[in-house]
Amino acid sequence: MLTEIRTQLSGVQRRLRLMRSIQGLVSGLFVGTVSALTLAVLWRLDVNVAWWTPLAALGACGLTGAILGFVLPLSWQKSATEVDTHYGLKDRSLTALEFAKDDRNDPLRKLQVEETLQRLGDVDPGRVVPWRRPNWLLASLGTGLVVVTIMLWPVQEPVAASVSLETRQMLEQQAQELQEEMLKELKELAKDQDEEELDELVQELEELVEELRDPAVDEREALAKLSMMQQSITSTMATFNLEQVDSAMQSLAESVESAEALQSLAADLKNQDYDEAAEKLEKFDSKKLSNREKQAVAASLKKLSQNLAKAKQGELSESTGELSEGLRKKSQSQCNGAACRLAGLCKKQSLRKSICNCLGNQLGRLSLCKSQCSKNGCKGTSKSDSPSNNWGTGATNKPFGELATKLDSNREEVNVDGQQGDGPSEREIMTTTEAKQLASRNYKERYQEFRKQAEAVLESEPLPLGHRQTVKQYFESIRPTEADTE
Repeated sequence: MLTEIRTQLSGVQRRLRLMRSIQGLVSGLFVGTVSALTLAVLWRLDVNVAWWTPLAALGACGLTGAILGFVLPLSWQKSATEVDTHYGLKDRSLTALEFAKDDRNDPLRKLQVEETLQRLGDVDPGRVVPWRRPNWLLASLGTGLVVVTIMLWPVQEPVAASVSLETRQMLEQQAQELQEEMLKELKELAKDQDEEELDELVQELEELVEELRDPAVDEREALAKLSMMQQSITSTMATFNLEQVDSAMQSLAESVESAEALQSLAADLKNQDYDEAAEKLEKFDSKKLSNREKQAVAASLKKLSQNLAKAKQGELSESTGELSEGLRKKSQSQCNGAACRLAGLCKKQSLRKSICNCLGNQLGRLSLCKSQCSKNGCKGTSKSDSPSNNWGTGATNKPFGELATKLDSNREEVNVDGQQGDGPSEREIMTTTEAKQLASRNYKERYQEFRKQAEAVLESEPLPLGHRQTVKQYFESIRPTEADTE
């Protein structure tokens, strides 16, 4: 009999499950519309939210509510209670359902169940569980309408700020100068030197220069891109780790200067003349060292190798350790191999210093470009002797003054011919080739020294932009060339 009662109540139970699933769908849609509303507002505010996330939240919440409403258990007592309430059976269906579960053969209970079965035959599930408007339906529809309105409401695209023709021409000129000067010089340097970091730097700078040509770029964005170029160059220079290698080379010079035959090599290392040091290392001959000198140099190199290993100078540490071992064992072949490896490191350091010198010049060029791109940057003005309170805002762009000195006088050129006669003569040598080479070398060294001091001042002190440009042009004009040092 329990099965027969449940069969009669099955239609009502299906109706209840359907209504509960609809209610779960509406409740889930309400939660989904609230979430979708929040996501739609964030999407309109250009937060990192995709356009489809509000719709996904709406569908996911609604589907979850409908599935939960349908699959959650539903008791038969609930169906029996609904039938008794609608038809006024005074809990007969509920009582019959309990009696049918009892296995006792009670005639009174059996009669009660049979009577209930007759009444349940006329049950209409549609009337027992009529359609009712789900809770939160109006709230869900209202919130959903707001979400759709926000998603479909046309938003006017912000009008990009127009860049003046003068600014555009100035930025185009700066990009052209960087393309023709900076990038050209760096490309030639990257072609000659096998440095992966330099190739990556050139590629990155090319992209930034092309972005600088964008017509929508204004002065503020141009300054930001130039700062990014400076940061990239500075990062590349930091990867070469020049100061640490220079310090290691100084320590190497101190380790070998105790030997008389290696004092010239030590002097070159101390003076950072790595090309000369490389040549002497390639011609290194351990036979020129006495046994006492070999022992002293080997001990110093061994200690240096250990210190370099701690400083993570692996290749230099291995080379000095190998040279120390070769001197201790008096092995000429091992000493020559280690010396050649050290010579290669010296050449590599020399090349990297040349690269960093070039990169330092590019940093100065970029600083000059930033001065030109700044709204308060220096503008070319004519030289004036009139007093003014607007000091430092302009520059003549002529750090050496006028091309010719103006002298208000009458000049007359006269050629005086001397007469040669008998008598004693004297000869005085004013200059020699050796003195000229020494002067060129000193000139180059002094230029590097004062150039570093000028760069430190330009970076640390609030120097007016007009004077900043004059200093940059001055040092560019007196920079020693290859012809000066030959």
